[in-house]
Amino acid sequence: MYLKPTLAGLSLMALAACDAPTVSSQSQNEAKYRTLTSVAGSKNIVIGAQPTGPDARATVREFLRQNEYHGAVAVAANADVASWWVGMSSVENAKKAAVAECNFFSRSTSCTVHAVSVPVTKSGQQIVGVGHSAKAVETLKEMYVETDPGRFSALAETEFGVWFASWNYATAADARKNALDGCNDTNAEVRAETDPGLMRELATVLDMTCKITITFAP
Repeated sequence: MYLKPTLAGLSLMALAACDAPTVSSQSQNEAKYRTLTSVAGSKNIVIGAQPTGPDARATVREFLRQNEYHGAVAVAANADVASWWVGMSSVENAKKAAVAECNFFSRSTSCTVHAVSVPVTKSGQQIVGVGHSAKAVETLKEMYVETDPGRFSALAETEFGVWFASWNYATAADARKNALDGCNDTNAEVRAETDPGLMRELATVLDMTCKITITFAP
């Protein structure tokens, strides 16, 4: 599943791509679910250089209004350019994407991160290790609750911003295949819709390949 990007900022459901070929244990499942349900929202943290021009300042304000984890906005030092991404699997992936896009549009390598959006508890404490975007977390919580005993579910993701979840399959292999097929189909559509030059820039810092990241059984 994927939220179509806009030029001002690519709002993506992208997540860390690392293979997880085995089914998680009960304790791992419980720990993951506790982490997912502990997230109450997100907050913005300014960490770097200020935007220098009116267009960049407007883009930064737009990013700050989004307030969706994990996100980042990068600004150029020598141009009135800023780029933001939200809905990433990690702050690091969001930073990489924002800087890469900013460098592409400013035609430079001067971009640095201005601010990030992070998941927090009800008390405002930052949560690390969530490993998924805000939108993906909501689907994953459903997957953990709605997968029936004796059935299997899976999540396939790319760092670029594509993910696809499937659940309640008779075998783990079937769940993984469905998740990968859905992710690959969406991935092809996204590649066709994205500026080829920007895609090449992003591919230098993000893994564009669909991979199974969760295989779950109650």
